[in-house]
Amino acid sequence: MSSEDTVSEEAETEKVNHENATQDVIAVDEDDRADGTVNRLDAHLGDGIRHRAFTCLVFDHDGRILLAQRAAGKRLWDTHWDGTVASHPIEGQSQEEATRQRLQEELGLTPDQYGNVRVSDKFEYKRYYPNEGVEWEVCAVLKVTLDDMQLAPDEDEIEGLLWADYEHLNDHPGWYRQLRLCPWFKIAMRRDFSEPWSVCRWESATNSCRKVSSRWAKTGRLPETASLCGLCRPEYTVSVTDSSHGYPLCRCVFTRHDHR
Repeated sequence: MSSEDTVSEEAETEKVNHENATQDVIAVDEDDRADGTVNRLDAHLGDGIRHRAFTCLVFDHDGRILLAQRAAGKRLWDTHWDGTVASHPIEGQSQEEATRQRLQEELGLTPDQYGNVRVSDKFEYKRYYPNEGVEWEVCAVLKVTLDDMQLAPDEDEIEGLLWADYEHLNDHPGWYRQLRLCPWFKIAMRRDFSEPWSVCRWESATNSCRKVSSRWAKTGRLPETASLCGLCRPEYTVSVTDSSHGYPLCRCVFTRHDHR
């Protein structure tokens, strides 16, 4: 038997024995439309299969984000720091349902410990992990803010926890270089603070939205020259009421490729 045959057999044995080989994920197209299910391990091997995923950022009321170090036993990005949990919804499960399930499984958090689970963004990315596999995901970003800070992390999932000022982490990456951050979290954080990221005023009459810079949304003032962007869809928006004007604001969370 050749050495190539031996390596092939070992890889096949590892695949059969790996826990992910017993699970499925939802394959999707570039617009996050479901295209059946695929084996979870197969989706992360070779060049990968595009599939649906999520990451949930956990905050406290002081603007700090909870960073969680992935367990050493993880196949991909083991011991890297995530902000805060990431996984995949199963068929028939919403992103919010999957997030609540994962928060309880990994951190021991129950829904009464935080407010609403809210979707804030969605993007597609592809990243290879040397000699192990690939992540090719349409990833939704969800956020929660904790009212009750008691945590019970699962040691099989999480090696360590660290609270960090979210804005400071984004503004000074060099100061945190000892923390190897997961690629999906770095993308989510960068997009969170990116000025071109738009917040829109929903126009129900035209089934569209008015795109404005995030700086305008923060001040609650809408420029008269705002143009129809036509990119929002109701199912992909998060409604926020502006207290000074009373109209709903929606954040565009349509899928966008991110290759940086």
